[in-house]
Amino acid sequence: MKRLVILQAIVIMLILMAFGSEQAVAAKLVVDDDSVECPTAGFATIGAALAAASSNDTIEVCPGTYFEAVVIILNGITLKGKPAPGAILDGTGQLPADNCITIAPGVSGVTIKDLEIQNCNNRGIRGPGTVALPLSHIKLKDLDIHAVSQVAGDGHAIDFVHAAHVKIKDVAVAVGPLAGFFAEAIRLQSVSPVTVDNVHIVGGFVGVNFACSDPCGDPVPEPPTNGIIKHSTISGTTDNGVLLANTTHAIIDGNVIAGAGFAGIQVGFRAVNPVTGVQIFNNVVTGTVLAPIGHGIALARGSSGSTVKNNIVTGNGTDGIFAGTIVGTGGSTGGNTIDHNVSNGNTGFGYVDDGTGFAVNVFFQNECKANTAGGSDPTGLCVPQT
Repeated sequence: MKRLVILQAIVIMLILMAFGSEQAVAAKLVVDDDSVECPTAGFATIGAALAAASSNDTIEVCPGTYFEAVVIILNGITLKGKPAPGAILDGTGQLPADNCITIAPGVSGVTIKDLEIQNCNNRGIRGPGTVALPLSHIKLKDLDIHAVSQVAGDGHAIDFVHAAHVKIKDVAVAVGPLAGFFAEAIRLQSVSPVTVDNVHIVGGFVGVNFACSDPCGDPVPEPPTNGIIKHSTISGTTDNGVLLANTTHAIIDGNVIAGAGFAGIQVGFRAVNPVTGVQIFNNVVTGTVLAPIGHGIALARGSSGSTVKNNIVTGNGTDGIFAGTIVGTGGSTGGNTIDHNVSNGNTGFGYVDDGTGFAVNVFFQNECKANTAGGSDPTGLCVPQT
């Protein structure tokens, strides 16, 4: 019995020693470019701190402007700025192909927060995971990303490929004219699950893209991007506000999407890569620009099984809510439920079902008012309001 007690005590001691050792490994490394705000900082650049770091360390960046591009290669790293006036990571003067921040393939547990990121030559934040080395548990929070340019690459502000458990929250993204025509604010390819919450986007080709590589599943299908986009604003995109190109489960809830060039929300991208399981609730979509495909919400290109409910779709350049074959793209849609939406003041119809669907689309208790071409095509898809 005495031996058992001694053995238990030894086991407990070893556990405590291991826990204490693990706790000791995690450190805070402080960075200050001029040693003014943080005189005791051990590093003058973020890159130097990352080079000295171990897994699970925190890199705390003091106010200042840091002209560099950095790569995170360790698990569990937290890279964060201190409070106002803030830390700025500026890609000016870096190599043409450099992203401001790259998270290396296979890395997990990274948090990036409280930073301003600007003048990136390629992408703002990129996580180029692979099938063999996916990223996981990545958090982006309280970031301001702007002035991303297209010296090389696509100029996306945030770009993740092959990742799991990604959270993007309280982030502002402005994609300027130097970013290139196809630069997207947030591009997510084979990322699941993902949460995009309280993000504010201005400009770019697409605001948020649940993406795939063109030609998108032909000939080899890609893993989908599944998750939620909620409580966000997206304005002034050249193409779509939200593009759901490759997903089997997406929730688009409580967003305001304004001034997209094409559809505010588009479900489906290539007919060879059918999109399913989309729920579009409680959004306001307004001011899409280009006819004949400037729909508020467009269901097309092989998509099926979407639920579109309780949205307000108003003042768009073509139809409010469209289900069918988008001009010049091919691929229709079917089996969708469109109910309890309000479609007012659109240049085209309030609602359209063009009859090309491979399954019946159900329209129920939708309201329409003052749409230039009429309430719906065919008639009976909405209840006219005066």
